[in-house]
Amino acid sequence: LFFAGITSSVAMGQPIIAFLEDEFGFSRKKAVGVVAIVVLIAVQFVVFYQKYGFLNEMDYWAGTFGLVVFALVETILFMWVFGADKAWKEMNEGGDFQIPRVFYYLMKFITPVVLFVLMIWWFIESAIPTLLLEGVEEVNKPYYWGSRTLMVVIFICLILLIRKAWQLRAKEENLNN
Repeated sequence: LFFAGITSSVAMGQPIIAFLEDEFGFSRKKAVGVVAIVVLIAVQFVVFYQKYGFLNEMDYWAGTFGLVVFALVETILFMWVFGADKAWKEMNEGGDFQIPRVFYYLMKFITPVVLFVLMIWWFIESAIPTLLLEGVEEVNKPYYWGSRTLMVVIFICLILLIRKAWQLRAKEENLNN
């Protein structure tokens, strides 16, 4: 179990490491160092406040709610913005076998609808109590809010990094033209 945890942690860190290398020219060593420092700082809250529900709150928003939200966003971007025909071609290119055509329709029509219905259902059934921390002991509420704040700060930092990378790329393209 420990080995599985370590390997999945490395796999989760790799995209941001590659992003820092590709978009900002960081060396691998520098990118790994930056990510390690950020993770080391962020994990302190999880370690020291776990008994107050800090990790449970992160797990809920990232591993339960966030999973559905990002699956919906990715499905819409991939099948509707990128284009279903291009997506389908990309998925079947270079493989040993062709994906059955039924998955084209499942991904384009059924998956977004099911995920959207899940989101609506959650909103109707659980949104207000979850957002207002109903059922959470008063002593734990500041830690739940701290967990939410940490996730929002990390998300905003990632968005700002992406924005900066886009600006640098646009500047490079203008210089090349």
